[in-house]
Amino acid sequence: MFSINVPYDIVEYSTELVEAVNFGVRGKQDGSKAQQLIGIISQNAVLHKLEMPLVTASRESKEYDFILNGKRVDVKSYKTFGRPRPDHEGFVVKEQIHYDLDTYLFGAYLIGERVLIVCGWLPKDEFIKNSRYVKKGDVFRLDNGNDFTARLNAYHIKNYQLNDLKSIKQLKNMGKIKPEDKQIGLF
Repeated sequence: MFSINVPYDIVEYSTELVEAVNFGVRGKQDGSKAQQLIGIISQNAVLHKLEMPLVTASRESKEYDFILNGKRVDVKSYKTFGRPRPDHEGFVVKEQIHYDLDTYLFGAYLIGERVLIVCGWLPKDEFIKNSRYVKKGDVFRLDNGNDFTARLNAYHIKNYQLNDLKSIKQLKNMGKIKPEDKQIGLF
């Protein structure tokens, strides 16, 4: 995991964009404006670090967020007030699992600090194979013993199941990393 300090102007731009555009257009389980804002701030923080154009109202795809190294990437993030741990979970809502993309990038946005923690990434096929489906209303126990009630029908995965990223340099190379490089510690 690594941190991205989110500049105030990125938060301000993202806020204005979400006020003007409804990005929750799935028809079911659409995110509230507050939830959309976390996603757009997170996406813009990553794009800013990658020196790519920020999200606009007329973004090209509603199924993925950007293309990096030839891979269609979807940023999945949630808000938190404390640093994410390896046993914390990222998720993809049921209605989005069929989207035509290659890679998920997971993050946690620390509200009070304006920091995005990049938790890791997985190719979509590995995510589908290794995630578990949780129905809205199901209660499940986290590794720390706390119970959590699912608010959405979604596929969940723990941070320790993700391919770790420790720097923006590794993020820029995401998808290029070969399994043997990961095993010997090159990334």
